[in-house]
Amino acid sequence: MKNLINLTKGIVLGLGLLVLTAQCDSPKSEQAKENASTEFVAERDALREDLNALQADVQRKLDEIDENIQNASEQAKAQLEQTKQQLQSTQNEIKKNLNELGNTTEENWESFKEKMKTGYDDFKQQVDKASTKIKEAGDKLKE
Repeated sequence: MKNLINLTKGIVLGLGLLVLTAQCDSPKSEQAKENASTEFVAERDALREDLNALQADVQRKLDEIDENIQNASEQAKAQLEQTKQQLQSTQNEIKKNLNELGNTTEENWESFKEKMKTGYDDFKQQVDKASTKIKEAGDKLKE
């Protein structure tokens, strides 16, 4: 009798594993994969838009520097040149990250996203600092 009970338990467990395996390959599992893929694409596209917008902002700041540098004093010119170099470096880093973003897959998305959390904030701070320096140099022109 115990053998029959153990055999029955074994069969039930085996059937349970078969059901679980079948559920993993079920349309629900496929739907979960598809949802994750859609989420990845949406997040990646949103980050691309943010980086492109930031890059456009950097380019506007570089253009503003070029406009102001012609009429700047020697001291202001030096400050603007330094700011321009910093912005160009930031712009190159943004381009590099955009290239990496294009090569990012679902498998390495989470690590790339983590890296970009601080990277994007750093870029934004650099642009904000540059804006302040450009404004200061512009104020000196008015004096």
